[in-house]
Parts: sequence; C-alpha cells; structure tokens
Amino acid sequence: MPLVGRLIEKGEVQRAHRLWLRFTGSGAGSDELLYDGSFRNPGRPGPFGWQLLEKGGGVAERGSRPGLVVSYYGREPAELARQLILLPPGQYRLASKFSGNVPAGRSALRWRLACLKGAGELLNHPLGQVTSRTTELTADFAVPTGCAGQALTLVGNPPEFSKTENVRVHEVRIRRVS
Repeated sequence: MPLVGRLIEKGEVQRAHRLWLRFTGSGAGSDELLYDGSFRNPGRPGPFGWQLLEKGGGVAERGSRPGLVVSYYGREPAELARQLILLPPGQYRLASKFSGNVPAGRSALRWRLACLKGAGELLNHPLGQVTSRTTELTADFAVPTGCAGQALTLVGNPPEFSKTENVRVHEVRIRRVS
C-alpha cells in the first residue's frame, strides 16, 4: 500500500489509517487499541496490522496455533514484529503473555514503543524471565501531546555473548489506565 506509506511519511497518520481500514476492510474493535493482539488474523497487512520482519538477526512468524513464534539469534540488533497504532495522549498499560525458555534478567527481546514523529521513545520493556509456563508481563507508559502515531516493535538487542532465544508471544494488549 504505497499511498498509505507516503501519507505516514508526511505525518498524515490518521488519514493513512482511514485508507488502510478502507483497503483492508478491517480495524480494531472499539475496545481494542492494538489490532490482532492475539495473532489470530493473518490476513491484515501492515502497517496497522502486524508486520513480521525477517532479517538476518531473527524471525517472527505465525504458528500453527494462535500466537507469534519468535527466534532471535542474538548476533545483531533486529526488529522482529511491528505495528503502527494511534493512541491519544494519556496513560496506558502494555500487557503481554509469553512462553519459552529465557532465564531471569537474560532476555535480549523487548517491546519498544516510539512516536512516529516528535517525542521519541515511550517504552523500552524487556521480556524478563520467560518459562515454559505462560508468563504475563506488564509495563506502564504515557503518550504525550504531539505524538500522533506510534510504532510498537518487538526488538532484539544482542547480549554480550550471542545466544538464540525462542519465545511464543501468545498475546499483547494495550489498555488505557487512569
């Protein structure tokens, strides 16, 4: 969708989102601030649906059951999954559910949320310990005035000694908090 991309580059994120909705026939429900947070709907492309990025540093793909299967090789910085969102100014909580095998304090994977233009990074939250049991991680953040659109990205930052991390993202949600 080149037109949507050009509008985003020009800072017309709301207009780009309306066109994306028209082109794809989709959208977040009224109570959802993030589209397809459980990774069940693979038919909706980015930038307002999940973009799964395959680079040399790792891979993120939808599995045979709902969720996102992530392998990060730990050798170079990598963006693995990204979605553009439109949050108005206010306080929010990111909640995500994971499983895998990553020792406490050792995960090189993190959620990063940044304004498309202006205020910069709003959140940079490591996964922490991820076990074979589903773990929920939460992080609070604020969206300032002037941050018209945001990019939520699952990134890998290489540790001192590279190691592969394999994680399943079961769900990610954003909700407004008082």
